[in-house]
Amino acid sequence: MESKEPRRFSFPVVIGILNLVFVGALVLLFVVESGPQPPLSDEELVNIQAGVPQPAPHEPRFEDNLAGQLASLPPPTSMQTQKEFPALLAEGIGLDAFDPPASKGASLQVAEEKDVAGGKLTDFRIRFGRPPIATRALLLAHSPKSAEMVVVLHGHNTTAEDTLGLTESEDYMHAVGRKLFDEGYDVLVPELSCDGVVSGFINASLALWGAQIYGLWVRTVCDLSHGLKLKEQYQRVSLYGMSNGGLVADKVSALCGGFDIVFVDDILTDWRAYAAQNMGLMFQHQQYAVYYLNRFLSQSSFLGYLDHSTGEKFYTRTQEYFEANLAPGLDGAYVTAPLSDDASIHLLYKEHPEHEPETALLLNVLKGEWKKASGVSLKKL
Repeated sequence: MESKEPRRFSFPVVIGILNLVFVGALVLLFVVESGPQPPLSDEELVNIQAGVPQPAPHEPRFEDNLAGQLASLPPPTSMQTQKEFPALLAEGIGLDAFDPPASKGASLQVAEEKDVAGGKLTDFRIRFGRPPIATRALLLAHSPKSAEMVVVLHGHNTTAEDTLGLTESEDYMHAVGRKLFDEGYDVLVPELSCDGVVSGFINASLALWGAQIYGLWVRTVCDLSHGLKLKEQYQRVSLYGMSNGGLVADKVSALCGGFDIVFVDDILTDWRAYAAQNMGLMFQHQQYAVYYLNRFLSQSSFLGYLDHSTGEKFYTRTQEYFEANLAPGLDGAYVTAPLSDDASIHLLYKEHPEHEPETALLLNVLKGEWKKASGVSLKKL
């Protein structure tokens, strides 16, 4: 009598059966998804407001509804009003997400040194332990060193080499640092954001570490200032920032100080109002809005930077821009007055409308001749 063994399925048969089950599931899913969907009620539909990026034409989606809900909301108020502006700013940009902490400073290393006409060029690395990354700065110093130092923070679409005039290609920041060097100042230029798309990636990556790109740039500047003991080495230390570099300079002024003069060139903006009204422009025009994103943005007002500035502070904007966009926000907080030494915050009117460095105004400020310019001083009420 033959023994009965349990029937065994070969491996190919099992794979075939699984494939049939998978295909059947796909067909069923297609039938279900392609069927009529219940329409949203009128109460649920919210029109997309002005300022939200408009995608390619498509059938209504609930994603549009969600974008409309957010666009229709007023700007959120601070949920931590008990905290001072600098503390909110530090949290918003993740200043202490880096290790070593700001109180100790990152490690400074010399990557290269070489002699140049009239002085020495030093290439620094500012190295962090968490995340394990390094930023960069170039120091162009006289031999012997000057009595004064200017830290130059460049904007987008340029580099530290361009700013120091070390490249043949010319851009809007080209040779600003070299001009200052030729005027007798030692110049330190941290390498900041150049390409906004690449920096957007950097910003998104830093978010995984609880940080933000402005936190990285502020730490770079502050750690350089403290690590190189600039206030001890020089009789006067000034900070100049153009465009995006000006945004960094404003934050540095509020968070770590250490500068006798802070010059923010052509970028003073009420970011809270701008973000609420023009978020779409950040996507459509600049195309790298992720660079700017941080949870502090909606809580940020230019008044906070004015209230917590350190050193003598100078801003530049066209007179037309200031009167239309910034002056109304000063009501009840600051009054304008003729340029004078009685105030520590001043707004100098740009001499040309282009978004370019006001090098002549900067030199006038450094030489103490800024009251010859057109502008106003801001006095706190």
